[in-house]
Amino acid sequence: PTYLVNSLKSENFNIFASAASVDAPGEYDLEVVALPVDTNKGYEVLKVVPSTVKVSFDYIDTKEFTVKALAEGVTASEGLIAENSVVSSAESDTITITGPRTVLNRIDSVVAYTKVNKTLSASQTFDAAIKLYDKNIKEVSTENLTLSATKVKVTVPISKKNTVSVKVAF
Repeated sequence: PTYLVNSLKSENFNIFASAASVDAPGEYDLEVVALPVDTNKGYEVLKVVPSTVKVSFDYIDTKEFTVKALAEGVTASEGLIAENSVVSSAESDTITITGPRTVLNRIDSVVAYTKVNKTLSASQTFDAAIKLYDKNIKEVSTENLTLSATKVKVTVPISKKNTVSVKVAF
């Protein structure tokens, strides 16, 4: 009946895609089936659109990576030197990532990135987001990955620069 069909909502259906035919990693088109939650309501499902869904299956692995620090836009005041940024000593410089094997194998480097754009006169610590890159320095999406940390602290050490005259004595 029209009044019944017009009152239906997504809660009135259970949607399934059977993975019974999946026996190896890869992409599969699985058939979508919709069934009424209550079969005694007087309606039936005639068609599901889309009738298939593309699903990717892979092995799940865990890998540990060393985190490199990158503080962009750091300059030092006159007479000082901004050294290479490092992951703060209170933080771990390694990260554990769990996810699909094909994605983990694409990761070439893990970077703790922060945009500073400041002139510093003393060492300073900043919050940095974890970014993943492949060998072509293209960012790898963290979708479907579990990271042991998504943010770390990065320290930019500032050292004093001085010129000293040297005399040779024999």
